[in-house]
Amino acid sequence: MTQTSSEQQPIGAVMTPLKWAAWVVKKNQIFEHWMKGATVFEPTAGEGNFLEALIVVALENGVRVRRDMLERLFAIEREERFVAGFFARMRERYRLDFPERNFNTQDFILSENSVRADIVVGNPPWQNFSDLPPLYKERLKPQFSKYHLVPDPQALLLGSSRIDIASLIIAKSLTVNLKKRGSAYFFMPLSILLNDSAHRAFRSYHLGGVHFAVTEVYDFNNNRIFNGISTRYGLACFKRDDKQRFPIPYFVHEETGWSRRLARPIFGTDDPLSITDDTLETVRAAKAFQKIEVPLASRPRQGANTCGANHVFVFDSITKCNDKTAVARNRANQEVVLPSKYLFPLAAKENFNQDEPVGRRFVLLPYHTDTGKPLEASEIAAEPELHDYLHSQKFALQNRKGVLINVWIARGYWWALLGVGPYSFAPYKIMWEAYGSKRFIPKIFSGGGERVWQGNQSLHAYIPLGNYTRAKIIEKGLRHPFVQEYLASQRMEGTCNWAQPGRIGKLLEFVDECG
Repeated sequence: MTQTSSEQQPIGAVMTPLKWAAWVVKKNQIFEHWMKGATVFEPTAGEGNFLEALIVVALENGVRVRRDMLERLFAIEREERFVAGFFARMRERYRLDFPERNFNTQDFILSENSVRADIVVGNPPWQNFSDLPPLYKERLKPQFSKYHLVPDPQALLLGSSRIDIASLIIAKSLTVNLKKRGSAYFFMPLSILLNDSAHRAFRSYHLGGVHFAVTEVYDFNNNRIFNGISTRYGLACFKRDDKQRFPIPYFVHEETGWSRRLARPIFGTDDPLSITDDTLETVRAAKAFQKIEVPLASRPRQGANTCGANHVFVFDSITKCNDKTAVARNRANQEVVLPSKYLFPLAAKENFNQDEPVGRRFVLLPYHTDTGKPLEASEIAAEPELHDYLHSQKFALQNRKGVLINVWIARGYWWALLGVGPYSFAPYKIMWEAYGSKRFIPKIFSGGGERVWQGNQSLHAYIPLGNYTRAKIIEKGLRHPFVQEYLASQRMEGTCNWAQPGRIGKLLEFVDECG
């Protein structure tokens, strides 16, 4: 799988091992269909391993590969050296002259190619839109809208920035390059099917004016077939012009082989898939589960995000100097004196196992605790220790990357963080480990003033509350066994998407208490 940006930087250039490309070809009878006259297309083809796999399987079956068979194979790849390597292998390894017009050197996403195939098979690059080079982002924005993956290009600056470009490549392949009632097979990040928010539009199963269905999924679980890839991935099988039906057969690779399970969304049809042995039982459990009432103003949040400036804002310990100042020490053992009213305990893994959490790390938040707004420059100037420290870090803070933080920087608030608002200073937080965990254990963190606990970026999520009694009621609801069962069914244990706010939000009933 590969795609190259307009800045000529290879994106996601991780090739499908030939044996696994052959496994896809055999398992889905692609070879048999090709022999009967089907055309096969590989977008973002890299070294063309799926096309080569068809030739390998043909030779294994004693079939002489004829010119007319090669004429029914097509591919597109941006990287010229990969295309050249494919043609060289065809000549040297198989003594075949592959039709040059059938393997084009183009950027598949931006191309106006005319390929229409009976079968599409491939392994698109796996990379979030937010991680792409800036110029390439601008060129791709209209494409995400064109295939209805986002409502408008502006959405790519917000939650949809985490959308994977694999979803765009698959969407274009299904709608433009696959013939009616055709079949497609893609290795892809399973986050497209199992994560909330950014990939919701893909799970409408209707993109670019075309209906499609996911017919089977093969989850490779802990079987690492791609070197250096930690993303949860699998093979998804698609049918064009078919209505999505649930449950979807979902196969998990285990030590003893493939274990068959079932997948379906539990609440809304475009929700992430839940995978269980009996999806109807999970649906019944969901219907029996009473959603937990939470004030609208207390919807789940992620922790404070320094946008790559932990070395500026996060400290390993503090020691009070007096009622107003404290000595804060960072990981480099550097010491700085700061106003203690802007230093707050930062949750860490060990705090979730303590009856009374003890602050081991601290975060500097130069904010008003009543409004959640960053201090003005004049207010910082009135705090000599804070002023001197922030100005000593001004260059690093002004050069942070990211669209949203740069909005604050452009407005002159270069000391701002993301994920900070009035909710950050609520005296009670029901907090949990949102990243990398396997067990959902919500815990109330309480304190006022400088003792208000903060979540650490995407590692922690929380529900902010001003009332302890309400916090206890909500915490009890979140400890219901169905919550753990629901999270586990989405197979995100141990990943960055384990229990992020949107996922927990499915279990909550938001109540507007302003009126």
